[in-house]
Amino acid sequence: MLKKSKNRVLGLALCLVLMVSIFTACGSQDEQSEEPANGEGEQAVEETYDVVVIGGGAAGLSASIEAAEAGANVVLLEKLPMVGGSTLLSGGIVYGVDSTIHQEAGVEDSVEDLVGYWSDKAEGLADEEFLTFVAERSGETIDWLGG
Repeated sequence: MLKKSKNRVLGLALCLVLMVSIFTACGSQDEQSEEPANGEGEQAVEETYDVVVIGGGAAGLSASIEAAEAGANVVLLEKLPMVGGSTLLSGGIVYGVDSTIHQEAGVEDSVEDLVGYWSDKAEGLADEEFLTFVAERSGETIDWLGG
């Protein structure tokens, strides 16, 4: 029951963030100043937020949800006409070890194996300390994504 509730809250928070960003970007002309902001016919809109998130990829969306759940007034800004960033190219694949899903499926993997895989794919150019940091937290991150 808690899992469904958290998924619903996360979904609603994400919808709220997206709606705020859409309405901020597409506010009616009546609400906007008639004065050009830069002399080129653009209009300035003044809004106040606790948190401004730049970029609507996985990290930006996650940061927006967490900030909103913590009670912050959040706006997410994305330059593209849709959110998702490079996550749109992932095909839904999320690498990690020791998540609840892994444990329930009996999958045994290790941080070392995941770091080795990523290092191989990066042809040795990646920062292994950072990869280890990410891999060590990947299970809890996957659990968070799953609600």
